[in-house]
Amino acid sequence: NWPGKVNVSGTGIIVDCIKEKGGHIPLVFTSSVAVFGLTPDATEPLSPDKNDPNPRGAYGETKLEAEKLIKESGIDFLILRLTAVMYFDYEVSDLRRMFSIPLNNRVEFCHPDDLALAILNAVKNFSTLKGNTLVISGGP
Repeated sequence: NWPGKVNVSGTGIIVDCIKEKGGHIPLVFTSSVAVFGLTPDATEPLSPDKNDPNPRGAYGETKLEAEKLIKESGIDFLILRLTAVMYFDYEVSDLRRMFSIPLNNRVEFCHPDDLALAILNAVKNFSTLKGNTLVISGGP
């Protein structure tokens, strides 16, 4: 169960280390819109304020579990739910994964440069943004 080991246990280790140091080391956690599950009927961009989590599968479930662990820990955090990041070096295994997505599901994408800038801005503005969960996307 690698998603559980990485997303939950690994996050737990990081949270414990932060708590050992007093709890005020900023944590910017990269989660995923997979916590929303399938959203074929959504007409607006995904939002933690408007869309309830409904993960389908181990990846989304463990990302959501890690988010809850962070929120309940008492540490300073910012959660970024990332959409699909587009890259141009495809492998055959990537294509197989793409065909497993239902045809009627909407998919939001984000360019790698935009994602990097969003994470950089999250770190720079952590004191203003802490305690929030944000979706990082290029739009539907």
